[in-house]
Amino acid sequence: MKLSYYFTFAGLFVLLFSGCESSDNAVSTSIDLNPLFQTQEDEAVSFGVVPATSELFLSALEQPANGEIISVGVGRYLYVPEKHFNGRDSIGFTLSDNAQGTITFEVTPVNDAPLAGDDVIASIDGEKVTIPLLFNDVEFDAGDRLHISDITQPNKGEVTDNGDGTVDFSPPEKFVGTVRFSYEVSDQSSASDRANVDVFVISGEARLIGIELTPAVLTLQQGASVQFKAVAIFADTTSADITTVAEWVSSDPALLSFNDKPEARGFATAKSRGLVSVSASFNGISVSTTTVNILSKAPVAPESVSGKYVGNGVITLDWSADADVDHYNI
Repeated sequence: MKLSYYFTFAGLFVLLFSGCESSDNAVSTSIDLNPLFQTQEDEAVSFGVVPATSELFLSALEQPANGEIISVGVGRYLYVPEKHFNGRDSIGFTLSDNAQGTITFEVTPVNDAPLAGDDVIASIDGEKVTIPLLFNDVEFDAGDRLHISDITQPNKGEVTDNGDGTVDFSPPEKFVGTVRFSYEVSDQSSASDRANVDVFVISGEARLIGIELTPAVLTLQQGASVQFKAVAIFADTTSADITTVAEWVSSDPALLSFNDKPEARGFATAKSRGLVSVSASFNGISVSTTTVNILSKAPVAPESVSGKYVGNGVITLDWSADADVDHYNI
């Protein structure tokens, strides 16, 4: 409260009272300008800076270097750390009274399971082959070592664990075909993942002469998906399905794009209208004869159309309820 006084010419002593003065800076001193929030790796944390009872509000809020800030309501936010990130992250903010501060997020590490990648290899004339299983497996935690913890045996041939991240596969005599076995990879905390190994056992005479793709010609509607199939043809008249091991390429990914996940090889989605070709390759032999014609989505007629008779046998129609952007004829 402010108190003022003065003397009048008549010698009277006068007191004047005024209301309490407040300043925004005084209000912001009640707000923590350097808060700390904690969470675990791969887990979001909810936070707020300004209490709901405060007259202040956030006028600016930065994005973090190792995550994302998402607004979830008035004055409430989520900090979502990047996958597998741990450590400290921070963002700056500004209040409506121009006071500035820094929010710190402390992300504690947790053990991440390894990621096992599928393997493909060929054995010619029944030769034993050594397969480096851990070559394409990923360990997300620095300093953690991977090891093979379990191996299944294929229905043909034998797999021997060499104890160094590699295995030997010995096919049976005079066998030609494809076998599959799986293995489990684990880290030092016993977190694990499984992957498959495909072995193509071919004879020296079974020279790869081409690849057949199906469907050969295809028409798709925009937004639709298709599963292609690739079959390897050998000179000795044998064949093998190589869909899951072939390399798939679209001549224009903006029109047709392939799924990059190993378990979805050959699966493509039509994204935009146009003509595009598809190719699959294996061991340097490729084919580019599959053609895909992508059409626009079918127009959607409006649920209702209003009309007005304007005379002389002419009726005008109102198509404003039509959400379709393409032109079409009645």
